[in-house]
Amino acid sequence: MPKLGRIKINPLLTVGYLAHTNQSEQQIECSLLVARFLAAGGLIQVCPPERTAAQLLKRKPGRPPIGEHAMTVAERKRRERDKAKTLPPQERVEPGAVAVPLRPAVPGIFIAYQEIEQMIESLLRQAEKYDAYLGEVLDRLADAPPDYILTREEFTIVAAAAVLADRLLPQRTEYH
Repeated sequence: MPKLGRIKINPLLTVGYLAHTNQSEQQIECSLLVARFLAAGGLIQVCPPERTAAQLLKRKPGRPPIGEHAMTVAERKRRERDKAKTLPPQERVEPGAVAVPLRPAVPGIFIAYQEIEQMIESLLRQAEKYDAYLGEVLDRLADAPPDYILTREEFTIVAAAAVLADRLLPQRTEYH
């Protein structure tokens, strides 16, 4: 077995330090370290404590304030009821018009249907544009010479149409 070299003695590593001694001995040791640091020419600077984001954004418990004073129960309830009365702009009735109830029995479903309808209309408009463009590209290909090179955009449209046709149309196995 190899023989280990001797370890240099460290005066700070004492049996008491390693055995987790009481606080008074640790305070004595700390003051000894501070004295050595100051004797060596060190300078101790006191820095102001930092504030965390949680301390800066701390919310006080209790009623939310209106200006300088706390909101009363009646004021808070009135604010809650006013929020419930306000309709979204698309559901507000114009002055002089007959009010027809637009809200469904379950809140939120009507808005979701409108959003879905808008998305479908947008998708159909885009599909019509791409279908027209694909028709133009295929007409050009039919009239083009055999060495005609497609542009990147034309190739993307033709390839996308081929992938969609492959996924949407039923598989036909043809043997020639």
